Amino acid sequence: MNKAAVVLFAVLLCLGLATSMTANAQKRPDSVVWADKPSHWGVNVWGFAYHPDDKNNKLNSVNPGVGLRYHFEENFLGGQLFLDANFIFQNSFRKRTLAIGPGIVWPVFRIGDVLVSAGAEVPLVEYRNKNNKKIQMFGLIPVFMFTESSWTLNIGPVPNKGEKDGKGIIAAWVVFATWRF
Repeated sequence: MNKAAVVLFAVLLCLGLATSMTANAQKRPDSVVWADKPSHWGVNVWGFAYHPDDKNNKLNSVNPGVGLRYHFEENFLGGQLFLDANFIFQNSFRKRTLAIGPGIVWPVFRIGDVLVSAGAEVPLVEYRNKNNKKIQMFGLIPVFMFTESSWTLNIGPVPNKGEKDGKGIIAAWVVFATWRF
């Protein structure tokens, strides 16, 4: 799938989420956690990746996958801890990826009914690269969350772990959604 199709789909997804925000206008979280359930589970639905250095569109931009997220109680250093466990069926190299790790986010500001939070996650990630070599990565990754009453849009950079050969430090920007239950 080319980048224009991914951008179009992302715009349509955002419009759908905006419609959801309007429909759920009476249920508003007042902090980084859900007002009615400080701790809760969520289902992660993966996702898309934008590769800034992929000029020839060789990398996979559609990265389907599923995962679970658990949000813990509020007020750990003023933020909220979470734990993610994800299985991506097709990563950017069309291989599988496993990722599990804790993170923390802090509320930054609101855009209407959407709470914008920023923080970091420390996942252990295992995947195979384009040469089918197993890569294990453990490190600090920034996360940005856009939270409305029943969903969160997650955005974050993936560091470039391969040979740099003129490429930037960010291999991809990933986008996925989390629905609360």
